[in-house]
Amino acid sequence: MSKINILHVTLSLDIGGLEVLLVELLQKIDKENYNLSVCALQKEGQLKAELERQGIPVYTIPKKEGIDYFLPFKLKALIRQIKADIVHTHNSTPWIYSAAAISLLHAKT
Repeated sequence: MSKINILHVTLSLDIGGLEVLLVELLQKIDKENYNLSVCALQKEGQLKAELERQGIPVYTIPKKEGIDYFLPFKLKALIRQIKADIVHTHNSTPWIYSAAAISLLHAKT
């Protein structure tokens, strides 16, 4: 059985409740069955080093102020590049942009 690729999308990796929860969650996931990666939409922050110490790749796609119309296209490219089977979002902004990116992946051209 091949591993399932999971991309976790969050705003940043600064120290905060949601971000610490994400790091703790990823520590507990069975890495024998899952390939994990994280994408931060604002900045990497202090928790990036901890994730990389766990062997988890961290990507940063900086979101522009206001509505970033190009961000879904950049996320789509990352999802395709790492062949993500699951995109797990943390908070509403990552959810909105990730949903748009996934819609683009499935759009008929």
